[in-house]
Amino acid sequence: MYPQVFDDYMTKISMYSKEINRLDTKTFCGGIEKGEELLVKMEKGKNLHINLLSVSLPNHDGLVDCVFEMNGVKRTVQVVDKDAEMGEGVVKAKADEKVLGSVGASMPGVVVEIKKEAGDVVVEGDVICILSAMKMETAVTCPIGGVIKNIQIGEGDTLGIGDLIAEIE
Repeated sequence: MYPQVFDDYMTKISMYSKEINRLDTKTFCGGIEKGEELLVKMEKGKNLHINLLSVSLPNHDGLVDCVFEMNGVKRTVQVVDKDAEMGEGVVKAKADEKVLGSVGASMPGVVVEIKKEAGDVVVEGDVICILSAMKMETAVTCPIGGVIKNIQIGEGDTLGIGDLIAEIE
């Protein structure tokens, strides 16, 4: 009857595991409103009390700061406002989890060094680039062998989790 709603639900299940079934339908489909308190029952004796305190205006990258309280502890997360008009910043393409050759950032960080370029022949495990976050560096490696179709990053770029780094054919 509502195939798009079901498809969206199944996509979220595959992205976030089956734990989203802890949310009521209203929250799942529409989110939580400012000032609204949400009770999420995780398991017997373990509940999360979530209260949305504020939502900022989008910054030049289209990111919004959401400040909420979870079990009395204040937390802030940044989310992309898909309706925001971007300034100089750009919302980066995301890696497609269904495509093995689509390589995304495993953590947020800054691109320190790019080891490969478009047209390079690579084997599984070759290092594509080095990311740095909080004084720690990590190597992003090829999940498969092939030819690098394109590199989507430049040195000094700031990446978020899942931002597209390269595509391998």
